[in-house]
Amino acid sequence: MADTGSLTEDEMRLWKYIKKHDFEGQPWSTPAAADSLGMDEDTIYSGLSELSKKKKGDIYIYYKDNAIRIATEHEKPASKKK
Repeated sequence: MADTGSLTEDEMRLWKYIKKHDFEGQPWSTPAAADSLGMDEDTIYSGLSELSKKKKGDIYIYYKDNAIRIATEHEKPASKKK
């Protein structure tokens, strides 16, 4: 598991938001995340980019059924399970 100590405050808030919700069962929505977290969409996009680097192996962002899906370490997508 990647170290969460290297995350900024906004990245940590985004990480917790992602872990709290099921973005495999329901599609990811950047506008909804921005609204819920009180951030602008650019901050969300930047945060996702940084999380994919800083939490590599702990976050899986993929496209399925015409939507972006996001899984965390505890809920790896079926194609990633060993």
